[in-house]
Amino acid sequence: MDAMESFDAMPSAERELLIRWQRVLYMPLKTGSTLIGVVALGSKRSGEPYDHQDYDELMALCAQVSPLLAQAQQMAGLRRINEYTFAQNQTLVRQNRHLQESLTLYSQYVDLVSPELRRPFNTIQTKLQKLQENSPDDLARPTSSPALARNSPACGGPSTP
Repeated sequence: MDAMESFDAMPSAERELLIRWQRVLYMPLKTGSTLIGVVALGSKRSGEPYDHQDYDELMALCAQVSPLLAQAQQMAGLRRINEYTFAQNQTLVRQNRHLQESLTLYSQYVDLVSPELRRPFNTIQTKLQKLQENSPDDLARPTSSPALARNSPACGGPSTP
């Protein structure tokens, strides 16, 4: 294992783990320059050492398996992302449903309370109109708001020079 440059950059903890496996032949599974796995073979059943033909066959097998393993890892990552996205989507759906219910309740509240809030202003408006009808000074100058009516001389407000 120490003879292969593929294992030079491996962290010491992982190197020690591979040594404890007591395997005879290690072959890196790489995609581009990324190490995605290791094939570790023990001794042959016949007891013979591995030769160049064995090494070449293992290298060809690893070249075929590496992209598949990388794709499987990517699929697992995409699956995790998909599950996370689905969970977040479900949370947003629940929150949206809650907001819709809150909006409905608010709308019902406004519909219920709105006439009650307008009633005192309608009463004030009606009384102001009656006051304006009874005041001869205000007939010449119509007012459109309670603030103007309050400031008119007929209501005891400031007079204009």
